Amino acid sequence: MPPGRELRLVAGVDVSFFSSEAAAITTEQRAIATVVVHSFPALEVVYTAHQEVVLSTPYVAGFLAFREAAPLAALLRRLQTKHPQLAPQVVLVDGSGVLHPAGFGLACHLGVLTGLPTVGVAKNVRATALRADAAVEPVETLPGAKRVRAA
Repeated sequence: MPPGRELRLVAGVDVSFFSSEAAAITTEQRAIATVVVHSFPALEVVYTAHQEVVLSTPYVAGFLAFREAAPLAALLRRLQTKHPQLAPQVVLVDGSGVLHPAGFGLACHLGVLTGLPTVGVAKNVRATALRADAAVEPVETLPGAKRVRAA
């Protein structure tokens, strides 16, 4: 990172379901939306917040953002408003980012909604193909950064 902009705070977000409801096919499911902020590089927990939510949007593969983005964004916005000194410099999201079949997964949605840099950390890689001519550009030009082309 550029001088004076060292990485200090990293967050992770997830929505977890109660085990009794995880397998149930219902129109509404109770879940817990959570954000945890760690100092970096010490990885000490400096902030946690969670909220029980009721999700009425059914799970549909490829459309996780429409189900989980709102409660996660609300937690991150609350953090940014009430504890701006603890707002993370990057958020790791339990879901896809640009490596989503539509090229815009849950991590991307959260980044747009909160203005925070996000990285999608998906549990499963779905069938996603990058165009051969698609370029992945660094957000900031860092020493030694170079353009990467998809294979």
